[in-house]
Amino acid sequence: MLFIQNKKSMLVSVILLAILAFFSVAVSSYAYADTADSDDDSTTSEEVIKSKLSEIGDKYSEGDILSDEDAAYVRAHVPEVGDSTESQLEPAALNQSGKFSKTKKKFGTTVHVSGSIFSKYEGLPTEHSYGGTIAVKKTAGKTPRKIKTTITCRAYGLMGTKLLVMYNGSVSASKKNADSLKAQLKKTYTGVVAYCMVEASVSVTTSNGDVFTVSD
Repeated sequence: MLFIQNKKSMLVSVILLAILAFFSVAVSSYAYADTADSDDDSTTSEEVIKSKLSEIGDKYSEGDILSDEDAAYVRAHVPEVGDSTESQLEPAALNQSGKFSKTKKKFGTTVHVSGSIFSKYEGLPTEHSYGGTIAVKKTAGKTPRKIKTTITCRAYGLMGTKLLVMYNGSVSASKKNADSLKAQLKKTYTGVVAYCMVEASVSVTTSNGDVFTVSD
């Protein structure tokens, strides 16, 4: 009888171990699936790309040749001249436009930003312009000390197989102690452009002096 009881005990232990192993695998699989889903964030990806492109743009001056690594990234993510693009997340290619609408709350202040940006030829193939219309409105909180809108353009040209900075500039407008700002902005430049991106951003200085940014 004692031997039979030990066999029964062993059988129960094996069954319990099997159940625990199955439960452990199931929990691990669920945790992995949940993590994978949370990583699939297109907005975050766009923000990473924009941040990297801004980093590249800030590294060079007009006329500088990009490193092979930076040039490859620009070619992969910046619209080629003539490409069709119309999205609130993608920058505008030459002779194209993009629209955006965003709301952001920070430091007790909420603002809504909307508008459109463009880049286009101005007569000759080497004459270009960029700009847009941006409307900013405070929807909650105290009146901001300052609202500033900026449209930035980064254009790249070809030198043989290399990529160089043809133009890197911006145009802006601002208003102090106001709940809203609407600006129509435009600027021209000259160059033979192969790749071009235009993006908009709004800087808000709250009543307490804190600063946050809303980008297209």
